[in-house]
Amino acid sequence: MKGIEKTSFQFEPALRNTGLLIIFLSLFLEVIGFILSIRYTSFEQWYAPILGLMPALPFLLFGFYFFFRHSGQIIIEKDFIELHIGKKTRKLNFSDIIRVREFDRNLPSGITFYTKDNKLSFSRKIPDFASLYNLLTEKLPLLKKKIEYPYVLNAKRWFQVNLYGSIAFIYSLFAIIYVTAPPQKNVTEALLVIFGCATFFALLVLPLALPGRKKPVKVTLYSDKIELQNFYNKITGLQREQINKLELKNVYKSARGIQTKELAILITAGNEDFTLTEHFGNASGIGLPGIYRILREWQSA
Repeated sequence: MKGIEKTSFQFEPALRNTGLLIIFLSLFLEVIGFILSIRYTSFEQWYAPILGLMPALPFLLFGFYFFFRHSGQIIIEKDFIELHIGKKTRKLNFSDIIRVREFDRNLPSGITFYTKDNKLSFSRKIPDFASLYNLLTEKLPLLKKKIEYPYVLNAKRWFQVNLYGSIAFIYSLFAIIYVTAPPQKNVTEALLVIFGCATFFALLVLPLALPGRKKPVKVTLYSDKIELQNFYNKITGLQREQINKLELKNVYKSARGIQTKELAILITAGNEDFTLTEHFGNASGIGLPGIYRILREWQSA
């Protein structure tokens, strides 16, 4: 990457298209809600059309947010970084940056650069984010963190919140269905049906929310070894010399015929493979390229 005067990085087009899809679906629901509110209410109820538009409004706003967050490009030049979204351009000189926050609570999370009186933030969902991060590391010594052992990267809480939050959402949804449904003659039977359906869907969520046994949720680096702990608290200890391969690469996942790409760190020790996912990077407060650099420094120490 050294010697490159200007490099551009486009945001993930699939996510921009996802934003468009959310916008179109939300507009469709808005139209349906407006028509129903007009059709089944009297003209004296002037607020009815507004109420008909309200349910889909948050999704519409989220769609616009998601679309614009993944539109445009990042440009890195010799002395500055630029964010282009449509005709809007934001620029920061590298010499003015005093702090970098590698994690925020946007969806998906992003990286933020701060100057004394300004900031620039963008999503990390860039197809070649690893190359962008390496280039930024050359420009900004702030990204090079000092390692003090033991160094702990803990993502277990992120997986727990995902799991328990998903289950709580499912039960809340079915509780709302019960409350808004017409009165039941047999309340006990209705509650059992609602509880049974909620439990069924919660069980379907478990395989999606729980990480696999080969996906550590906590990594502890010592000066001479690494400990990988999975969600079920099983710890695998590896000496530095036992690790055959350490890779940062794009992995592909398929669901219902739709293929998605995400960044992952693959750790190979003998016949065993361990994977650190992007979720691990989010929960640990730094991106996977940052974690990968830390692991490489530890490996070569």
